Amino acid sequence: MTDDPLAGFSRRYWRLVTSFLPSRTDTLLLRALLLSGEAARRAWAAWCEAVGDPVHALRQDRRHRKVLVPFMALRLRANGVDPGADFNVWARAAHLTETLRARVYLQECGRVLDRLTSHGIDHLVLKGPALADVLYGSDPALRHSDDLDVLIADGDAERAHAILRAAGFEVDGIPIGDEHHHLRRIRNRVG
Repeated sequence: MTDDPLAGFSRRYWRLVTSFLPSRTDTLLLRALLLSGEAARRAWAAWCEAVGDPVHALRQDRRHRKVLVPFMALRLRANGVDPGADFNVWARAAHLTETLRARVYLQECGRVLDRLTSHGIDHLVLKGPALADVLYGSDPALRHSDDLDVLIADGDAERAHAILRAAGFEVDGIPIGDEHHHLRRIRNRVG
């Protein structure tokens, strides 16, 4: 990664834009999880060498990579990598925790979608639960999700908002912005 901004970017904005890009260690971890065979094993070994103890590195992580731990364990097993007893114990605990959290999360998603359906509001689920179902099938713990993005017609937005408020969801109070055609965030008792 270069610290030299592209033409037209101030150093401040360049740092902001590049902060979203994966670092060298992020790239190694992604390779370890997305590649197969020897390439994945080499990337895992290089990532471990770069960060030291994987469990400690993930526990200290501020970018929330630890939500990937159940997926990491699956991919490491698939590639014949033994990350060690500490990681394996932590991964099993993380998988159980995520499984229990996902169960409640999916129930709440179901409540939202049932409400929209029962009131005749056409909708399309985006990202989180849709990816979890399509890509990970019977194990939604492998794809951490903590929100629900639903595409609805502009004309149904306010009615959908009112229906969900009536079902016990509350307005978060943070406007997302009319220019993006989003409703304000709404939350329930779970999150």
